[in-house]
Amino acid sequence: MKPLYLITMIVWILGHLCIAQNQPENIQIAPVLLQEKADSLLLDMQIHVPATAMTEKQSWIFMPVLISADSIQSLTLPRVLVNGKRKAQLFKRKEKFQNKWLMANYPNIRIDKKLHRDTTIHYVYRAPYELWMDEASLQVNLLLCGCADAETAFTIPDLARVTLPPYLPYRPSVKVNYLTPEKEVKTLRREGTAYLDFKVGSSVILPDFRRNPRELAKIEEHLDQVFHDPDFELSTLSITGYASPEGSWQSNDRLSLAYSQALRQYLTGKYPALSRMVEVGNVPEDWEGLERLIREGEMESKEKVLQIIETVSDPDTRERQLRTLDGGRPFRYMLEEMFPSLRRVVYRVEFTVKEYFLEESEAIM
Repeated sequence: MKPLYLITMIVWILGHLCIAQNQPENIQIAPVLLQEKADSLLLDMQIHVPATAMTEKQSWIFMPVLISADSIQSLTLPRVLVNGKRKAQLFKRKEKFQNKWLMANYPNIRIDKKLHRDTTIHYVYRAPYELWMDEASLQVNLLLCGCADAETAFTIPDLARVTLPPYLPYRPSVKVNYLTPEKEVKTLRREGTAYLDFKVGSSVILPDFRRNPRELAKIEEHLDQVFHDPDFELSTLSITGYASPEGSWQSNDRLSLAYSQALRQYLTGKYPALSRMVEVGNVPEDWEGLERLIREGEMESKEKVLQIIETVSDPDTRERQLRTLDGGRPFRYMLEEMFPSLRRVVYRVEFTVKEYFLEESEAIM
C-alpha cells in the first residue's frame, strides 16, 4: 500500500505545482472601451499575455461576460485561447480527432504563442444593444490549463461599465426664408427620420427616455415652423413606421404599426389640430432598405445574400435561409451593422403657402 500511496501523493503534488507557477497578476487587460454606439454594444480592449505568464505546456482561456447592473441578465462573449508551443500541438491533435469536449467549447479566437515572447490580442466585438445593458459591467473569467490538464480559474470583475453617449440638448437652427410671391398656391413638404426608443414591452413614447428628446425635437421643429407662421397652412402629416427583417413578418407588422401609432398619439396630444390630418402607415420589414445598404457596402457572401433576397418571395423563408448561409456569419454582420438603421419612423409634413397678390405684397413691404 505504501508505494501506491507515495505515487498518488507525488502525482497530486506535481499536478498542483503545474498550476501554481503562474499568477493572474501577470495578465493585463487594458485599455477597455465598452459603450453603446449606433444601436450596438461595442467592446474594444487589449489582452496582454507576457512571456512569463505561461510555459510552453500551458494555455490561457479568456471568457468575457457582460453582467447587468442587477446581476440578473448576462451575455457570454466570444472566447480567446492562447496556447503555448506544446499545448498548441496537443490542441491540433485533439482537433484532428474531433474531440467532443473541444468541439463543444471551441474558442472564437485562437493564438499559438511563440516561446519567450509577449503576446497582445486586440479584441473587438459588437452585439445588438439591449436596454438591460445600461450600466452593465464587464467581467473576464480566466482558465489556466497546465500539464496533465490541471486547471486553475481566475476572475477579473468590473473591468469596465457600459457608457452611454452624453446627452446634448437639441438646439434647432432657425433659418429665415424669403419667398417670392406668385399668384398660385404652392404645396411644400418636409421629410425626416426619427429613431425612437421604447421600454421593453411598451409602445408608449416617453419624451425623456434615452434618445427621444433629441429625436422628438427634430419633428417638433418642423411642426412649430408651420404652425407659428401665418403664411403656412398644414395639410397632411404622414407617419410610416419601419421594422428590420429579424423575427416573423406578423410580429414585425404589429411592431412597425405600433411605432407609427405611438408617434401619432404623442403628436396629437401636443398638437390637437393634427388629429384630423395625420395619416399612419407601416412597412413590416424594410427589405428594400437592407438591399440598398448591402449594394452600397462590402460584406462577406454579398452576392449570395442578394440572390436570396431577390429570388425568395416569402419573407420568413428568406430570413431562415439568410440565418443559415455560410454558418450565419453574413446574417450576424447585417444584424449588428445594418438592422439598427432600418428600425425607424419616417414622417412627412405637407403644407401650403399663402398666395399673395400685388397689393398685399406692396402693403407688407
